[in-house]
Amino acid sequence: MILVVICAAGVGACSNGTDTSPQSASSCEELVKSSAQLTRTIVRNLQGKTVADLRAADPSEPYAELLRPFDPYRNRATELGCDTGQLRRLACREYQGIKPNGPVSEEFLSLVPDTSC
Repeated sequence: MILVVICAAGVGACSNGTDTSPQSASSCEELVKSSAQLTRTIVRNLQGKTVADLRAADPSEPYAELLRPFDPYRNRATELGCDTGQLRRLACREYQGIKPNGPVSEEFLSLVPDTSC
């Protein structure tokens, strides 16, 4: 569980070296690509995890730690002036191919906005 949270919060340490920081995005397109990379990393790190693993960190909101890293993306979208409709269209394309690898990642993906079109 700790690894999942560390990877979710500091994706740079657990990803392929691509900068997924929302502050590095200079456009709505870059922001959505970065967010999709974060989502892929979290899904990959959830493989083999159970809801019980997540509940150990927060029994009342087991997915809260996994969703918290998306807050800076929402803030950056506002800074960039990204329109909700535009973000949905971009996410529809970028999030294609992100497949759950178990029930925990399936639930996680259902909580991430615009991961399905």
